[in-house]
Amino acid sequence: AISVMVFGVMTMLIPVCNVFGGLIAVCLVMGLSDGCFFTIMAPIAFELFSSENVSQALGFGLGMMSLPILVGPPIAGTHTHTHTHTHTQ
Repeated sequence: AISVMVFGVMTMLIPVCNVFGGLIAVCLVMGLSDGCFFTIMAPIAFELFSSENVSQALGFGLGMMSLPILVGPPIAGTHTHTHTHTHTQ
């Protein structure tokens, strides 16, 4: 849970980075927290589901996590294209 929270906070900090070094630091922390999250998924799935259902549980979980990744960028692009974001001006 901590790694997901850190990843989310780092995602929110990306627009604030004014220096390339800051962006590199944010990306390094994002990569570390993302790696921690994905590393712990399999042991948790083994603990919660039987051994024959672990692959289905992991696949379903990753599939559900892909939905916001697919939907988010078009929404952000539409938001940017319509210039309704007055907080950055």
